[in-house]
Amino acid sequence: MAERAVAPIVGVTMMVLITVVLAALVGGMVFGVELDDPPEASIAADATYNGTSGQTYVELTHLAGDTLDVGALTIRLSVDGERLEHQPPVPFFSATGFESGPTGPFNSGASETTWEGGERAGLTIAGSNDPVPQSGAEVTIRLFAEGYSVGTVQTTVR
Repeated sequence: MAERAVAPIVGVTMMVLITVVLAALVGGMVFGVELDDPPEASIAADATYNGTSGQTYVELTHLAGDTLDVGALTIRLSVDGERLEHQPPVPFFSATGFESGPTGPFNSGASETTWEGGERAGLTIAGSNDPVPQSGAEVTIRLFAEGYSVGTVQTTVR
């Protein structure tokens, strides 16, 4: 009984694969497909605990980089490695787990819809959120813009 060779099958498969890859590359060049660069920014953070009210104010400073569309931002906060139960929607005026009236472009009533280098934005974590960041705790802030990670900033609460 004669055995058939596998070489023709492998050869045809490779030719089809190469054709598909070349078609994709040529199609991308012909139709001018451009990939947007993800936004980049350098952000600094500071956090202060108010023992009387049980609240922590977190202020972020946009030091340099791309202007960020606040409506396309997502912020994720954690305290000593544990995510806050309630995360801030930005922009907002009132949100569960946060005191009303964030500052700068995080405030939905602000005239700015973008966050540029040199600008500050802040929010106050309410004592009803969990865990409550207190003096000495490490707060980690992860920023995403348009689905891309802009960066992670950490600060120790004063």
